[in-house]
Order: sequence, then structure tokens, then C-alpha cells
Amino acid sequence: MYKAFNQKLECRGYQFEIGKTYEIEGDPILCEKGFHFCRDMQNCFEYYDMDSRICEVKAEDIIEGDDKSVCRKITIVRELSQKEIMDKITESKYAYWWAKKIGNQDVMIDKITDSEWAYYWARNIGNQDIMIDRVTDSEYVYMWARFIGNKDVMIDRVTDSVYAYMWALNIGDSNVMIDRVTDSKYAYYWARDIGNKEVMIELVTDSEWVYRWALNIGNKDVMIDKITNSEYAYRWAVDIGNKEVMIDRVTDSEWVYRWALNIGNEDVMIDRITDSEYAYYWASNIGNEDVMIDRVTDSYNAYLWALNIGNHKVMLPRITDEYQRKEIEQIIREKV
Repeated sequence: MYKAFNQKLECRGYQFEIGKTYEIEGDPILCEKGFHFCRDMQNCFEYYDMDSRICEVKAEDIIEGDDKSVCRKITIVRELSQKEIMDKITESKYAYWWAKKIGNQDVMIDKITDSEWAYYWARNIGNQDIMIDRVTDSEYVYMWARFIGNKDVMIDRVTDSVYAYMWALNIGDSNVMIDRVTDSKYAYYWARDIGNKEVMIELVTDSEWVYRWALNIGNKDVMIDKITNSEYAYRWAVDIGNKEVMIDRVTDSEWVYRWALNIGNEDVMIDRITDSEYAYYWASNIGNEDVMIDRVTDSYNAYLWALNIGNHKVMLPRITDEYQRKEIEQIIREKV
């Protein structure tokens, strides 16, 4: 276990000494109260600068966190030497930041294995001849080609739709990149910003991007049959039309409610409300309380119903939150 300090061996204004034990009264609270430390020494650098003093510590009465924990009692066992700190650095990010801020590039260079930090090393420190082979992720392949060069090397490493699109848009080689776009979103962007609509239209299958294509590019007669998602069936009906087609594709309670509220067809939509939240909204804003009351089973929405609509004695057994139950019980007592 490790704890970082400034050069005075202070942390958040608290002075420490090596070899001493410190404790607080009461229970520790993560990020609020107690002595914080990291189980992985590298995580100390998320909270302190790379040139911080780092000590090995013993912690007692611990509350665990993700990358840091907190304890009630802590002993500062010993301070790590710079070499010990260096030896414990294994992640690319911290190796890069150590090399950038402290030095020891000859040691840290071999610890860079992640594409992102290999790219940043090459761009900001150097050693491009070494780092170029460590960049394999499409994002940083694209970044390397655009801001460093070596397009002839990097072009074959782009496999992700977004960076195939970005490469074609900002670097070129659209004839190479076009076959690497498979995602609906970037097929839409490609058609909009680059072209090849006749190729990309077949790749757009996700309802959101089908809707956007029809709205902003066209081909409504082709796209209409690809809408399967309730939200975009509703949006299509509102912004494009074809309500008689889209009405049967809206089955999700939220969009059923929105359809009834903003378009109509309440007699059709009412039976499709199954979610407590939208049963409450329907009753509040449309009506049919006698129908919707049995569909509200969620504690919070039962509470809202009792508070804003009524039916207190019906809703009370459905409310599990103690404070909310007491509030409704008080209302019931006042009505007696």
C-alpha cells in the first residue's frame, strides 16, 4: 500500500513523518474523511505529480475504493527511492508521463506498449522509429498519419469505421477506406460528407441513422422499412410522416406515451403502457386514471401518484421508501 505526499511530506495540509502512526476519530469516508492511499503505487499519480514523494504505508480499518482507498489509521513505514518508483511503473501512461516530466527515457521507453502513449511519445518526445510499430489501434494510427506522417505504413492498420471515415475525410484514400466502413453511423456520415450514397445506403440498418438518412439525405421509400426502434418510429411520424405505418412499430412505453400526448391515437396506445413511470405520466397528463392505477408498481412512481393524483390508500402498500411512506401516511391521517 502506498501514499503520495508533496516534498514536505504533507498531504492536504496534514504533516506526516516517516515511522509514525496517525489515526482519526470515527469512521473514514472515501474522499471526505480519513487517510487515503493506493494499493497500486501507480494510482498515486492520479492525485499527485510525478515528482511527489511516495511512501509505503500500513493501513487499518479500510474502506475500499476503485483506484484509491481510505482508512482510519495509517502508519508511514518508509519512503520509496526513485529507482523503486521507476521499477513499479508498468503502465504506458505513467511511463510516458515519467519520461516527459522526470526523465529516464532510456528506462521508460521499453514500458510503452499502448498505442495511445506510443503515439504521444513519438509526437512529443521522439523515437518515432521505435514507436511506429507499437501503434496498432485505429484511432492513433489515424492520428499518427495525420500529424506525424508515414501514411503508407499506417493506412493498412485502420480497421474501425470511424477512423476509416476520418481518414477518407481528412487525409484521402477514400477508394481504400470505403470498404472498411461497416457501422451505420459512419456509413451515414460518409454518404453525407463524402458521397457513395449507393454503396452506403445498404450499410445503414440502425433505426437512428436510417431516420437521419431519410430526414437529411432522402430515400424515404427505401429507409421506411428499416425502422424498427420505437423512438425513431415516433420521430419519423413526427418529422417525416407515415403515421399509419409507424404507429404499429411504437411499443416502448416512453414513446407510446409521447405518441398519445403529441400525435393522438390514445385508444390504440393506452394498452401499450406497461412501465410505471409512463403509466403515472399518462394519468397525470392524459387521464385514464382508472386504467393506469394498476400499472404503477414502482415505489417512487406510486409515491408520486399518491402525492399528486391521490388514491393514497391504494398506493401506500406499493411504497417501500420509509420517508415517502411516512409522508403519505401523514396525508391519510390529515384527511380522516
